[in-house]
Amino acid sequence: MTATATSIFHKEQAFSLQDPATVASILATAVDITMVLTADGVICDHVISGPDLPRSMFEGWAGKSLTDTVTVESRSKIEQLLRDTRNGASPRWRQVNHPLDFGQDVPISYSAVKAGPNGHMIAIGRDMSTVSQLQQRLLSAEQSVEQEYQ
Repeated sequence: MTATATSIFHKEQAFSLQDPATVASILATAVDITMVLTADGVICDHVISGPDLPRSMFEGWAGKSLTDTVTVESRSKIEQLLRDTRNGASPRWRQVNHPLDFGQDVPISYSAVKAGPNGHMIAIGRDMSTVSQLQQRLLSAEQSVEQEYQ
């Protein structure tokens, strides 16, 4: 890795040299969802690159607080993510759930970094649906085995 590439991932100042929307577009090639957020956590723009994510889930997100797009149980995790990012803490992944209209939730793991001179942030997310489905299958299989031995 070059010194420039290393500095992008280890120093938030490197992101401040780029337009947040440009950085978000670049990051979208490596993750399932990328969002540009204001300093208050309002979604300015988003890029969806995950092939399995329902596009309808993201309609109307621009102008909404990221906190308002997740389930009630996930709001504190988003608030902590935004607070840590504003304070310059090391990025951490947090798994949250976005509700769908037909009752299911979509688990997404997010991390965020500061970007741009106005306190903007870039949040990147990984779709955890496949992992969640595998965990559910494993749990069902374990329960089935337990029932057979009772």
